[in-house]
Amino acid sequence: MVVYTSTLYIDEETGQNITRKVEELIRKKQSIDHLNIKKIGYLKDYKVFNVNCVEGLPAEFYEQSELDNLIEIERDERAEKLVHNLEVNICYEAQNEAYYRPSDDTIFMPLPKQFVSKEAFLSVLMHEASHSTGHPSRLNRPLNNVFASPAYGFEELISELSSAFIMAYLGYESRITDNVAYIESWLQAMKNDKKFIVSAASQAQKAADYILQSENANEVAA
Repeated sequence: MVVYTSTLYIDEETGQNITRKVEELIRKKQSIDHLNIKKIGYLKDYKVFNVNCVEGLPAEFYEQSELDNLIEIERDERAEKLVHNLEVNICYEAQNEAYYRPSDDTIFMPLPKQFVSKEAFLSVLMHEASHSTGHPSRLNRPLNNVFASPAYGFEELISELSSAFIMAYLGYESRITDNVAYIESWLQAMKNDKKFIVSAASQAQKAADYILQSENANEVAA
């Protein structure tokens, strides 16, 4: 059910419905102060149906979305388990951006099939997972930084380096040039101050170690 809200305009003297007249004056940006009117709000409901339940519509209504035509990528259970072990919330939705929201400790990701490859998907997932290591319950780094500020860029460097470390550990190396380009963009934003990359690398190693610790612990236990 879809609900439509609107207003009736009634002439107080005659009781006549003058809604069309009033709406025309409003449309022309003319005053209605000279009218003795009473406003009556009302609701009207309509029943609507999913297009899949309706026959005989024009062909474009039945076209598949681009998402429906995408092919599912191969998954890497070992890599995804590392993120699962962080006990961070992960929300997959049909969208064009990935981000981590510290307020509810949640990673938001596009659908895996929206990525061009398994490696592209995992690289972004590890980037966001690295951000999540900064949560107060984990490594407690400042995360609520103003976009494009040095502090924001520093956190981006940490996560991108951490992602590169983890991906290399897992045996993925072909996207390293993408990591380099991303890192260089933030260094330029911070006026190429080289101390940032040194400090970020140290923090990134801690983030990567934190993510990898569950697997290393399992290996020791075995």
